[in-house]
Amino acid sequence: MNKITSTRVQLTVILLVTALIPLMIFGWVNLDRTIKIETVQAEDSLKSTVLSNEEALENYLENTEAIAESISNTEIIQKYIYYLDKNLNDSEREEFEFVKAQADDLIKSVMEVHWGKYHHIYIANKSAEIVLSPDHGNEEKGSPSSHFGSNLSDVSWFNEALQETQVTDFSSLVESDHFHQLLMFPLKDSSGQSKGVIAFELMISYERELLAKHLNLGNTGNVYLVALDGTPVVHLRDDASFKIETIGIEKAIENGHYSGKSINSEGVEVHGFYLKNSKYPWILVAEIESSEVLKNIKDIQFFFAVSLLLTFIVVLVLSSLMSNFFTKPIHKLHEATKRIMLEDYDVRVDVKTGNELEELADAFNKTASALGELDEKRKEIDSTKNKLLSVTSHELQSPLTPIKGQLQMLDKEYFGKLNIEQKASTGMIKNNFEHLGGIILKFVNMSRIMAKRISFNFVKTDLAAHVKQLVDKFLKNIKVKMTVNIGKLPLVELDQNHFTTVMTNLLENAVKFSEKDPVVVINAEVKGDFVEFSVKDNGIGMSAEVQKKIFKPFYQGEESMYRKFGGPGLGLAVCKGLVDVQGGKIWFESEVGKGSVFHFTIPLKPVKKNN
Repeated sequence: MNKITSTRVQLTVILLVTALIPLMIFGWVNLDRTIKIETVQAEDSLKSTVLSNEEALENYLENTEAIAESISNTEIIQKYIYYLDKNLNDSEREEFEFVKAQADDLIKSVMEVHWGKYHHIYIANKSAEIVLSPDHGNEEKGSPSSHFGSNLSDVSWFNEALQETQVTDFSSLVESDHFHQLLMFPLKDSSGQSKGVIAFELMISYERELLAKHLNLGNTGNVYLVALDGTPVVHLRDDASFKIETIGIEKAIENGHYSGKSINSEGVEVHGFYLKNSKYPWILVAEIESSEVLKNIKDIQFFFAVSLLLTFIVVLVLSSLMSNFFTKPIHKLHEATKRIMLEDYDVRVDVKTGNELEELADAFNKTASALGELDEKRKEIDSTKNKLLSVTSHELQSPLTPIKGQLQMLDKEYFGKLNIEQKASTGMIKNNFEHLGGIILKFVNMSRIMAKRISFNFVKTDLAAHVKQLVDKFLKNIKVKMTVNIGKLPLVELDQNHFTTVMTNLLENAVKFSEKDPVVVINAEVKGDFVEFSVKDNGIGMSAEVQKKIFKPFYQGEESMYRKFGGPGLGLAVCKGLVDVQGGKIWFESEVGKGSVFHFTIPLKPVKKNN
């Protein structure tokens, strides 16, 4: 009997035993299929509900924006805003009061037509002062009131609204007994100059009515809106002191949407679909209790539990009978695989089972041998690559000196006086030349690190003074808020050029990956036998995937937000090489959207033998 036939006999025996319990297998398959069908149907219904509600809410805001644009373009409003910034004489004051009354009537008429959709409509000037706010309502529709004289300077996004439409979150405008969401539309004159905004206080009760129209989620279904800070808006508890902090909400804030199980604010397990609006500051939620989603499969679950118990007993008996035959070779292969993962390609396994397991072991041994050969070739390729990098960086560096000299002579007008355009062009060439020189220097350092040919010129250095000098030079070319917290440090022998390279690379990254208003903090203190430095920024941070590869040469994060910053991807690799060779360490903490902190240490006593 050959190996294949032997294995087939063994599998036949297993299949015959398994055939004794077809009911259990059917129960498992049926349960799994039923759960998937019920879950998919529930999730499709939740998603459909959220999308239809999202469309209704967006239409509400788009229609509001269209109304705002229509009002702003009327002749009355254009006349009104014409007078807003002017110093009026008596005749102009009289004309302004007449126009103001007309504008007041116009806005009041719009409020009447759209009563129930908007709580207030009013105009604020560029200083955020409300200068036109008609009384709203009457005794039947609510007590008259006006916001005239109030100020919107504390409302988020007011300044942005002077240029384009902004929709605030739900806690930007809080009144004594309720809070509002605002849609603010810029009021611009005929020349396009902003004169203020027209603001619509959106009715949460109307948004609640919109959601109720699209609710079809059984007995326990619920649809509601949540502000980005977790404040419930259209919800059973729409008060600003209560926060909803569920997994669904957190995932939606992080990823834009989430579909699946969660625990709602009442502590009940639900299936939900959570969608963060890409344009407006809210999360739309549709939930239904999990017990209602799976109410039709309780009987199947009971049957499956019984089947599972019987299956477990049978499998336990069979596994004990066949363990010696099957598990020992598998265990050998598993242990050998772990050694392969540790790049031990000399490992081999000896399996004599007379079936496919033996063939698998033979295939593993051949694979290990092939991997060993590939590893040797890889090492040869790495060596060639290092040589190529070294030669290329040297050849690129050679012509830089004469080019730099010629640029300096041009800049100092040795060849004749330069006009403004020529000076600007020369300055641009000089800046790009310096940028190219910095990149080539990184190539040179990287080639030396990879070839383990780093030389050090150790000099006793006052670290605090050296860092201050480095920072002052850095800030001459880049405008950034930088704080240096360095106490008293001992004199340390170090290579000042290599230290400057590490610190400059970290500072450049801190600034480069901070999209606006970068803030950089440098700290240093003695810890044991080392001085620990840290560079903290408020930039974009790094995802977990990027963090795994950040110290690899030539690596740039795959996400578009990393790729747009450019660079050869050598800075951190060079930093790590220079720090490691001196027995120091370099590490970081980072979180997407919250910035990064890079730490590195240098020894108080230098390692003077090149590692």
